[in-house]
Amino acid sequence: MEQRTGSYPLLATKLAIPPAYARNTLARVRLYHRLDEGAQRLLTLVMAPAGFGKTTLLSDWLRQRSALAAWVSLDQLDNNLERFWRYIFKAFNTLAPQASDLLAEPVASITEETIELLLTNLINHLATLDQEYLLILDDYQTIQRTEIHQSLFFLLEHLPPQIHVLISTRSTPPLPLARLRVQGKLAEVHAADLRFTYEETCEVLTHSLGLSLTADELQLLHKRCEGWIAGLQLAALSLHEPDKTTASSIQNFTGCQHMLLNYFTDEVLQPLLPAQQDFLLQTALLPRLNASLCNAATGSQMGLEMLEWLEQTELFLHPIPGEEGWFRYHPLFAEALTYRLKQKKPALITQIHLRASIWLEEHQYLSEAIEQALIGLDYQRAADLIESLTPVLPQEPAIASLSRWLTLLPEEYLLRPQLTFLKAWTLLFQGAQQDYEQALLFAEQQWDGQQQLSLCYELRAFAAQLCQHGAEATRYGQQLLSLLALDDRKQRSSALIASGAGAFYAGSLEQAHVLLIEASLLSQQTLQHTTFYFQEIALSRGELQMVGQALRQQITHSELWFQFYAHVRLAQLEYEWNTLPSALEHWRQAMRLAEQLSFTAFPLTDLYLLAARLALYQGETERVLSWLDQAELHSQRFGTNKLALAQISSLRIQFLLTQNHLSSARRWYEHYRPQEIDPSAVYEHELWQQTLARLYIAEDRPEAAIPLLEELLALSQVQGRLASEIAALVLLTLAYHANGITLQTLQTLERALLLAEPHGYLRIFIDEGPIMSALLTELYSRQQRRSGDLHEVPAHYMHSLLTAAGQDLQPPGWMMPHESEELLLDKLSEREHTVLSLIAAGLSNQEIAQKLVVTVSTIKTHLNNIYAKLHVHTRLQAVTRAYDLGLLRHNELDTEPLSPPRHEKV
Repeated sequence: MEQRTGSYPLLATKLAIPPAYARNTLARVRLYHRLDEGAQRLLTLVMAPAGFGKTTLLSDWLRQRSALAAWVSLDQLDNNLERFWRYIFKAFNTLAPQASDLLAEPVASITEETIELLLTNLINHLATLDQEYLLILDDYQTIQRTEIHQSLFFLLEHLPPQIHVLISTRSTPPLPLARLRVQGKLAEVHAADLRFTYEETCEVLTHSLGLSLTADELQLLHKRCEGWIAGLQLAALSLHEPDKTTASSIQNFTGCQHMLLNYFTDEVLQPLLPAQQDFLLQTALLPRLNASLCNAATGSQMGLEMLEWLEQTELFLHPIPGEEGWFRYHPLFAEALTYRLKQKKPALITQIHLRASIWLEEHQYLSEAIEQALIGLDYQRAADLIESLTPVLPQEPAIASLSRWLTLLPEEYLLRPQLTFLKAWTLLFQGAQQDYEQALLFAEQQWDGQQQLSLCYELRAFAAQLCQHGAEATRYGQQLLSLLALDDRKQRSSALIASGAGAFYAGSLEQAHVLLIEASLLSQQTLQHTTFYFQEIALSRGELQMVGQALRQQITHSELWFQFYAHVRLAQLEYEWNTLPSALEHWRQAMRLAEQLSFTAFPLTDLYLLAARLALYQGETERVLSWLDQAELHSQRFGTNKLALAQISSLRIQFLLTQNHLSSARRWYEHYRPQEIDPSAVYEHELWQQTLARLYIAEDRPEAAIPLLEELLALSQVQGRLASEIAALVLLTLAYHANGITLQTLQTLERALLLAEPHGYLRIFIDEGPIMSALLTELYSRQQRRSGDLHEVPAHYMHSLLTAAGQDLQPPGWMMPHESEELLLDKLSEREHTVLSLIAAGLSNQEIAQKLVVTVSTIKTHLNNIYAKLHVHTRLQAVTRAYDLGLLRHNELDTEPLSPPRHEKV
């Protein structure tokens, strides 16, 4: 319907609140609250590029608010003083029909000379209204004339408080907004506010638009559109195109998609001036841009002016957080612009990339300079820039980029020794061992300078550390040191770290610590590696609490590798402390971070091993083997890692033994144990000896296990490796028990507990299963009734262990009712009583048989009879029960402290 006033026909539909064409429109409650708060001020400015839902937001807000509102939808024809104001007058007239005489449109012509008088009359009339009213000016970016802006501000300056104005626009209107901000009269809603959150994206696509998408597909669409509402709607339309799967439609949804391309052309580019269009097309090739780079890329000096214009209009340009003066385009917008540039001026593309590469190199943005050179197909320039990286080894985050750059270069460029060396570096992290070795050998043969050869030794030393080859790390570290000048601090630090790693894997913790201190003083660039080894040394010394405290601080570090390593080790520590929910949470965090890192080496192997332990604890036996298989596969990613294989085999064999698969466990051991083990590989040797001792115990050959474990115990004591000492004592406890040496069993267990208690070790005992639980119970019972000359394990620690092991803490036997001594004496034969006394004296079954001149099987028969009569199941329980009942008397041996001094041999 058309209304006519004076000589200007006015469209009534321009004065109506736009209807909601879409069903199930998303209610944007958080923005409604912003608008409600803004309605208390003079002006609300809603500013964003096309397609951000400005009109929809305002119209939906008005409908749910039931406010008295005058709406004017503006277009380019309204860029006329008289036409503009006649629509405003008509809107107010429609808004308050009871005051139609007061708010009637002026009969006289509206000119610059008459507008102030007319607006004064309007303001006076509005002041007589006793209700609050809203005036919404939609698409105000179409208004360009200065006299309109000036007259609108005159109105704003003098409006009565019951009138509030809302302006929606794609660009900043030339009004004195700064003054209004200072006066507290301005509320603002920008593109950043209007963007859909991920939750809103999901709601619109799945409920409002009825699409059935997976979580990954929703995440991808949200990432591609960055909350841009029109983009999501166009993406939804593209998903309905025939002969296309949902996955392919989403993957192919770029700025070049025809509906999106047409939208950008019609709604964004077409209204712009030619110079503005050219600037957008030429700078769209840049992943990020500032004024100076734009000048270089376009060959003009309009960069600052254009970026200021773009920033004011918020035209799909986003400031980069933390980088003053740097911006980026919305990815879909950049893709659409690039597509248009290829159509209109394809010859410019190579020039722009080359200009950008030169500028980026001059300003020390080498990675981006290489990218631009490669995209512009200037391979000579790209190769030269990549070669400039070789004075130092690239850090881990750059590995993926370096690998991609080298892949893009033609083959002939890779014959340069510098590039071949960098290729070797990337091949190492890809796990291509043979290709890595060939590339590194080629570089070594082509290079003759000490500086270049030092890089090769540094890489070899680092590769040795990735594979936990201590001897190799030491050898290459020493060779590297021999080539370096005293002022080459970073590489000298790397060499000392390699030597320190070698000392650590040889068990020489003090020497390793000294070398790493020296390395850390030389260069902060090696902080990641020195921190790692310092914490590994502390863990070997059993300093769990101290390491845990440091790791909790490390979680907040900016570098992902530090966060990853901290979560891995905290997961292990929380497991050892039996705080399994925390262990699982750290494990999950580490797995998430591992996906973002190109190399994680043995910490990830440790993570898989922990997953196997957690699966075993939860009774998921099939998952145990699956995790162990993954650990084995990953552990060899950078070459043969013998220590990791020893760790994995040890846990695998321990698992098989818990499942009573003794023959399978023995076969695994025989298959995987190396024929020879480097004597300096202390931890590898230790693990295989521990595993063999377990097999001996399981095969009822504890006498063979004991000397192996005693040797490990002695070495760990000399080297100050408390964690290894505790592990050896735990296995020795089981070996002595299996050999029937009662007293030494308890002495060794108590000794292990006294060492473990200050550091909170729990699972190292609990994971040994029912026999260890029974031994802990016996020791607890024994300590409950013993005299004060014992080296007692703190009661709270014993309670924690027994509770974690699932043991019900019962009062000691002497506090419980029991059968009379006389009755039990009648039950036990004289020979059974003699056997019981010899057991209490610490003799093994074999020794008792020799003493009584009978066979071992006869002694076992007597033992079974004793167990049945005393209602017990083990030798220790039998002895304890006998003492409680008075069947045995405490002799001198039995009243000695259970724990001998540490310097004595067990």
